[in-house]
Amino acid sequence: MKMKIKYIFVLLLFFISVSFAYSQVNWNASFINTGGTTIYDLASNSTPQWIVQDPSNPLNLHAVVMASPINDPTSFPGRRTKYYFSSDGGNTWSFTADVNDRKSGFPSISVASDGVAVICNYGTTASYPMTHNMVHFDANPGLGSFVTYEPPASMGNYFFGKFCLTSSISNPVKFILMGQNMLSDSSFFTTGFNTWTPWKHFANNSPEGYTSALGQDGRIGIAYIQNGNDINDFRDVYFIETTNNGSTFSTPLLIFKAKFSGAGADSLAAFRGLSLAYKGNTPCVTFETVNHDPLSGNYSQKAPAKIMFWASDLPGTDPERCITVASKSNVHIPSPDSIKTGVNDQFGSLSRPAIGISSDNNTIMIVFQAFTNKWGGTAPDTTNFKALYITKATNNYNFSAPY
Repeated sequence: MKMKIKYIFVLLLFFISVSFAYSQVNWNASFINTGGTTIYDLASNSTPQWIVQDPSNPLNLHAVVMASPINDPTSFPGRRTKYYFSSDGGNTWSFTADVNDRKSGFPSISVASDGVAVICNYGTTASYPMTHNMVHFDANPGLGSFVTYEPPASMGNYFFGKFCLTSSISNPVKFILMGQNMLSDSSFFTTGFNTWTPWKHFANNSPEGYTSALGQDGRIGIAYIQNGNDINDFRDVYFIETTNNGSTFSTPLLIFKAKFSGAGADSLAAFRGLSLAYKGNTPCVTFETVNHDPLSGNYSQKAPAKIMFWASDLPGTDPERCITVASKSNVHIPSPDSIKTGVNDQFGSLSRPAIGISSDNNTIMIVFQAFTNKWGGTAPDTTNFKALYITKATNNYNFSAPY
């Protein structure tokens, strides 16, 4: 089996708004090599959560990479979760540690109130040899000496972990952890780690089809893609919120409803990528929508897709208040004959949006991927290369043309 080394880069972006009236932006972008490499390139099933900035010390950036060394056998026993740290705003990076020195993967990262990196992945420990989600706290910012916390084995094995830290490391509840049982059609969450609560169900079955974030006052939101068992609720998007660190959640709010018939029908339904951030205490969600057949469940990689945005204070009423950030009207989507689907990589023509909000809560930025008309691989295992696009909105929800 022939493999290529993948290099992990961080994109540093500097922008100047030159015309707020038309929301035009001049962008200056540079790529910084973190030093991370891997031959294993399937590392997330949804929008990845691999880099975080410390809001109390903005020069401190923390990143995580799922990496396998060259010549790793096909079972990838050498696959590790690697942690990188930058203390100068991302201009230089240092590798600090393997998060747990056993086979692991599908990580996500956050930063605690005391500035340390907290990383979730799934793997095993000597005392718990079944694969399961774990959460690792660093001892000091950038040190790379992690203490592992894991749900009791009696709670069952859950995978594809994503999590949200609560507002303070001193809180009795440190985080909300989400995951999936490989044999289940649903997703679950628990709180930890001083006391682990039983897993609570929410209606998602897309791998990592959920995302969470912390609001300014400590509230935590979760956005997720509906599991689609009901054709009338096929791959819709919901939002729930807790103001007591996960003890109770609000009634699920339908924020996007796919339309397969009637006025405005476009057969676009939520797929894999979605991301959530808070603008103060206002939840903001971005997600991808891809052409689907709700009867078969099949989707089209080649059809035009859309990147959507929802905020609770947008004009209108739910689930109609979503707006389109990117589509074939402002991003080039290649013709169907130049899109190769030999690899089942679970992407639409526009995909994997990630959202970030500035510390003054005035600027929203969304980054996403788009197919190019170039491809690689050896037939029949060919797939299109993707391009990165970025858009922003300042003091309103009028997003700039994707660049």
